[in-house]
Amino acid sequence: MRVAVCDDDRECILQIRQFTEMFYRNVGETLEFMEFSSGEEIISWMESAKDTIELLILDVEMDGISGIDVKNELMHEDLVKRIVFFTSHGEAMPMAFGLKVMNFYEKPLLYEAFEKLIFLVQSELQENQYISFATSEGLKGINTEEIIYIQSHKDYSEIQCKNGERIPLIIVSMKAWEDKLRCLSFVRVHKSYIINMAYITRMKEKVELNHSLEKITVGRTYRETARKNYEEYVRNKIRGRIR
Repeated sequence: MRVAVCDDDRECILQIRQFTEMFYRNVGETLEFMEFSSGEEIISWMESAKDTIELLILDVEMDGISGIDVKNELMHEDLVKRIVFFTSHGEAMPMAFGLKVMNFYEKPLLYEAFEKLIFLVQSELQENQYISFATSEGLKGINTEEIIYIQSHKDYSEIQCKNGERIPLIIVSMKAWEDKLRCLSFVRVHKSYIINMAYITRMKEKVELNHSLEKITVGRTYRETARKNYEEYVRNKIRGRIR
């Protein structure tokens, strides 16, 4: 999970960082935390960014570029999945809401409210989503729950669907698919395979799937990361965070 905070109040940044690290330490999950001290700083990051922020915690009132301005810049970008506003200015609430904005909290922030927020963000991000992709027949789309895996071949890649259909794709790198599906319940197990973990029944040297007799080899390069990601998925499933 990649969480970022953008606030010109250093004490607020430190508090949110403390809460975030405490939460992910308690649940035993991995975290990458990013800090921005101004709207200008995060706008500058956007110009060359390659990674996606799952949750951006954004102050409304900042000197220079405001949190509202940042939200408007991010509305049609894929760089940030969800935005939550924290502010001392409750009157700014009507301007804060919009696409990707999940909620609005007034300072000071309490840990109990923050914990509920993170659970909500994780749940929403891991729900079934509709994704689009290019094929030789034009742009198509599919719900992610219909995808068993994505397989890369020498000259093309394809989606293996739950209904047995295989959809050939115009060449898209597996790294691009990883980035597209990173917030969802998919895992890279091989240079040629990204699998929907909802269909995995067992993972050791090979992945066993509950909709197929097929077994997919877990590549040595991906083995440790794939195992950790799948164990984390199973723990979340048991805790009821993934429907």
